[in-house]
Amino acid sequence: RDVLGSRGLGDVYKRQGIPYEIIYDEHNGIVTMNEFDSIKRCNFLITSKEQFCDLFKAESSDFDDEFFKENALYAHIGITGSNDYSFIESINADGNQLIVSRIDIYAWPKTDDYACCNMLIKLKKSDVENISHILVKQKYGSE
Repeated sequence: RDVLGSRGLGDVYKRQGIPYEIIYDEHNGIVTMNEFDSIKRCNFLITSKEQFCDLFKAESSDFDDEFFKENALYAHIGITGSNDYSFIESINADGNQLIVSRIDIYAWPKTDDYACCNMLIKLKKSDVENISHILVKQKYGSE
């Protein structure tokens, strides 16, 4: 399912726009099945430890004050069909807007099950310091 080639978690993507690093990929379960109805699909730009703790209701030694001195996190939390997956095509900043281009791939056969579709993406804080809005552009495809 690696639609981006041989890249994996921790690789820095510099395709277009601002560089980013996927540090937590989908289907790892930040959101539990019971939380789907209340969350649906959310996108956040996290620039402090306090924001991280508030969003995820937990602390992490990986995302402490030291981490957020130079870094920010883009978090996508959502739901996908159990056989579906998605990936980021590019991340750009335009004025006060973060523009995330993502591609959702619909896999076959279809099932009625759902899974978490989560991503945590590390960005340089200096690349996103004026961001107040997030625009997610989605493209759709199938296997």
